[in-house]
Order: sequence, then C-alpha cells, then structure tokens
Amino acid sequence: MKKIIFAVVLMALFIVIKAESPGVFTGAGEESQGVDLGSIVVEDEDESFATGLNDLSQSTATFKGSALTDNSAMTVADILGEVPGIYYNKSDIVSFGSGLYTPSVLKIRGLGETPNSGILTVIDGRPQSMGIYRHPFFDTLALDAIDSIEVIKGPGGVLYGNQAVAGVINIKTKKRELEGASYTLGTMIGNDYTQNHFVDAVMKKDEIDMNVSGSYSSTGGARPNSDSYLENVHAHGGYELQKDLTASVNIDYAYDRNFNPGPLGYNWPRDMEATQTIQRDGDFRVDYKQPDYTGSTIFFTDSGSNKFLLSENPVSYPFPAATAPEYSQYENDGLRVMNEWVIFPGNSTKAGFDWQYFGGFYSQSPKEVVWHENDYAPYFSISQEAGIFGISAGLRYDINSAWGSVPIPQAGFKISLFDQQTVYVNASKGFKTPAMGQLIYAQYNGLSPENFWQYEVGTTHTIFDSVTYNIALYQTEGSNIMQVDPVDSLLKNSGFIMMRGVDADVSAKFLDIFRAGISGSYVDPRDKTANMALLSGSAYIKAEFIKKGSIKVGMDFAKDRYNKDITDSANPATLKLADYATLNLSADYRLDIFGTDTSFYVDADNILDNKYEVKAYYPVPGFLIKGGLVIKL
Repeated sequence: MKKIIFAVVLMALFIVIKAESPGVFTGAGEESQGVDLGSIVVEDEDESFATGLNDLSQSTATFKGSALTDNSAMTVADILGEVPGIYYNKSDIVSFGSGLYTPSVLKIRGLGETPNSGILTVIDGRPQSMGIYRHPFFDTLALDAIDSIEVIKGPGGVLYGNQAVAGVINIKTKKRELEGASYTLGTMIGNDYTQNHFVDAVMKKDEIDMNVSGSYSSTGGARPNSDSYLENVHAHGGYELQKDLTASVNIDYAYDRNFNPGPLGYNWPRDMEATQTIQRDGDFRVDYKQPDYTGSTIFFTDSGSNKFLLSENPVSYPFPAATAPEYSQYENDGLRVMNEWVIFPGNSTKAGFDWQYFGGFYSQSPKEVVWHENDYAPYFSISQEAGIFGISAGLRYDINSAWGSVPIPQAGFKISLFDQQTVYVNASKGFKTPAMGQLIYAQYNGLSPENFWQYEVGTTHTIFDSVTYNIALYQTEGSNIMQVDPVDSLLKNSGFIMMRGVDADVSAKFLDIFRAGISGSYVDPRDKTANMALLSGSAYIKAEFIKKGSIKVGMDFAKDRYNKDITDSANPATLKLADYATLNLSADYRLDIFGTDTSFYVDADNILDNKYEVKAYYPVPGFLIKGGLVIKL
C-alpha cells in the first residue's frame, strides 16, 4: 500500500504543472490537433534524437539517423552516455579503464554492475546476452550497421524476459526499403594511435535485400600496455516470399582484444587481466506484416568465448599475484514468437512465446564448471488509448528448468490534460536467474532468481514548439540479491536494495541556428560502495553558423562518486573518488564532392586534460582529439 501511495502522490505533483495552452482532443480514429497518446516521442529532427514513452508508459530515448553518423562515435557504447539516467564509465568488469576500446560499463538508474548486469541488449528482436561473463558487450556493436537504438529505462520483464532488469538496449540494424544500393565509407584517426575504419553496403533488388558491413578499431592507449583492438562484421540477407511475408538471415562476428596497464605505481605484467573475447551470433527469421497485424518468428544462436591471459589474485590486491589463465565459453540459443494486433483504434495487443537455452563452461586450473538451463515463457500485453487517457498492462509467466517459475507483471497509465504534455505512471517488474549472469565458479544450489520492482512517475512537455523537458522520479526495489558470504565464500540470496532517483532533461532551439540542452540524474542507492556517481549529467550548445556546418561545445560531469575497493572497504571514507567535469568540442562540415555526400568532422574530448579516475588507481586517458570523414555513395 505504501508503494501505491508513493506513486500516486508523485503523480499528483506533476498534474498540477500548468501547460501553456489546452489542446483539442478527439476520439480514437478521428483527426486530432492534440497529442498522440501512442508511443509518445519528442524528437529533434536535426539531431535525430528522441525522448518519450513506449506502449507500456516507460521512459525511452532513441538515436537514429544523423545522431549515429555525424560524429566520431564508433560503437553503441560511445553514445549511450548521452541518455539521462545512464552513468557510463570504462570497465569495472576486469578492473581496468584506460584503453579506449576496453569494455564499457553502463548503469541505468544505478543498476547494471558486473558480473550480472541486468541490462539486456536486443538486436532486431532477439536477445544478445554474450560478452565478458554475460555482461552485454556494447563495444562490439559498430554503428555503421545500425539504423536505430532505443534505450528503455527500467525493467522490461514482460516483453523481454530474463536479465531485463536495469533496462533494455533495443537495436535495429539497417535494411533498405527502396530499390537500389547505397554505400558508406568512414575513416578516423586520433592521438595515441587511435583509428577507426568502416564500410557499409545496403542493397535491394526486386525481392532481395542485403546489408554487409565491417569495421576495425584500435588504439595504443594513453599508458603503456593499454592498447586495444576491435574487429566487427555484420551481414544481412532477406527475401520477400510474398508482399507481406519476408524471410531473412542475420550474422554477426566480433573479436575484441584488450591489455591492462594496471594500477598507477605498480609493476603490472602486460598479460595480467588482458582479455581476448570472441562473440558470434545469428538468426533466421520470418516476418509477416498486414495493416492491423505484424508477426515475427526468430530462431537465434549466440555463442562466444572469453580468455584472460593471466588472472589477478584479489587477496593480494593492490599488490597482485598472477594466477592461472581463465577461459570461459557461452552459448545462448532460442526461439522468439512475437505477434502484435491492432484490435481497436488506439490499441496495441502483443502476445508471444520465448524459449532460451543457456549453457556455459568455465575453467581455471584446477577448477572446471559446466552449467545448463532452459527458460520458457509465454507473455501478453495490451495498451489502449481513448481521448486523453492511455492505459497498459502485461504479464509474462517464466518457467526455468533450474530455478522454477515466476510471474512477471507490468502496468502503466498516462494522461494528457494539455497540448503537448503527458503525465504518466508505471510499475514494472524484472528478474534474472543466478548462474548465467555470473562468473561460473560457485555452487548454485538453493539460490533463487533476483527480483526487481520499479515504480516511476513523470511528465514530458513541449512549450512553444521550441522547449522540451522531461522529468521522471522512480523507486527501485530488489530482493533475493546475490551476495558472497564472507564466511564460506558462497553465493547466497541475502541482499535487499532500494534506490530512489530522478532523471531530468531540457532541450531548446532558438534564433534558428542555436540548439542547447542539459540533462542530469540523481540516484540515492543508500550505499556508499555502489561503484557509481550519485549525481551525473551533461550539457551542450550547438550552433549552425553555416548551412552545412556546425560547432558544438559540451560538458560532462559527475559528483559524489564512489568506488568499492577491497583495500579500502574497512574505511568507507576512502571510497570516494574526486568529482569531475570535462569539456568537449566538436565541429563538422558537409559538402558535395563530385556528386558524393561527404562529411568532415573533428572531435576534441576532455580538452582540459582532466585525468580523473573511474576506478581507484586508474585515471582515464585524458585529452583525445579525433578527426575523420564519412563518404556516402
């Protein structure tokens, strides 16, 4: 009851926010001069970045078009940090953070820490849960093959199932709808021997469509032994069996190699915690589309391996002793059946069935562990808009061969009393099973899945067609949290967490040439060893002084940052890292060269060379300047 009262009170606070002008609202199916109560989106057309709500009234942020291509960003991880509520830093996974292409750690509203991240990546409808110890490997997802990225904040258990706890990164790859072909070439170089090169080809001929892309990225790093290398290949082939029926195949391959410079002041071997990760995934799918119905059936496979050349003995940290190499293999195969109907005007009804097989192998001499489990789940959701109101609800029933069964409900409500304003509230549940999101080294007997609830209330509003703001308040509660018992070093369901926070962002355009925005997030985890910044955000101003060029100045900041470390755990006061703010500058210019669309850009990151830490003893690389061009044929 307290939870319900908390959500209702917060919602009431937002309802009293007065809009500039009332709108005109009509019934479903009629022409409306007011707001669309479907997947509400407030979009910046030039930047191709949108914020809004999905069908279940959850906060979302979407990148597409120029937001993915008109800068030096190379992977999904490079741009996710722009979303309010996401705290981004280089890897805590393997205790280093200096290489530009080392694995990135994202937290969505305070959740997402290794080894069981709870952030699920979905590519064209299929889950991708590989990476280092099943932590989603955003760094291996090259932007040249991607059409759009949607970030769903909060549990997505109903539609996406196991592991979708902190949020969902929903990615769609490129497919050509019109007859013909297009080709994109890109190259970039920067200091510390940083480079990125990619090629992307998208084609359609009669019933056949294809997309092939590949990229290579590397850097020498700012410190000795901080070099890293990343190779990506993506291929898609589709065939239109008939007007509304398409069959297609997708294949992805990524190879990532990273070295670890070690903590400052210590003689750290080059191979200590250096990683080699291979990730392979693919799917065969059939898509069916009619005006009031869409359906997809996807058979997918996801496999790979992680190898640590030398492992660190944490007992001796920060004076590490090398131990035997670690090696792990993962496999994730499954079937997704997804259907969506429009039964009434303003309606979206979804139903489907998921099956996933998880398998894993872990080896570190003399220890070897093998694990297998199967996960089955039917799900159903419905959303309906009528006039100024929208309501949604959903339920998944998950049955796991190792962990038993669990119901996963979700519900949302939204109302638009004024033009271009929506107030919403939702409650969503997520869960994650223990073994396959963890280092496979423990006995899992007697454990239960972790359960998370998020309660959210917020508003999105546009004023005078030029200023848009979004505010969301949330409370997240987690139970059955797995923790290592200090007595016997076994995993046990002994933990409970509760976090409260707020996300907010404001964007504006003025004088036809200026755009500006500021976003921030505050989360209170009630625990000063949470490996995160309690307050973080960014701000920018962009000017288009000439028709085909622009200059952008931005700032990122983080305050009240804490970093759990074994050596300092007895003295919580020493866990706090220094606050930081970085200044960034970028410029781009587009022109036509012999009928070819060519874009030039220069990005200067951290131009004040602020060497702050994201983990104790590990400063970030500091100043980095990159320049390149993108050619579209």
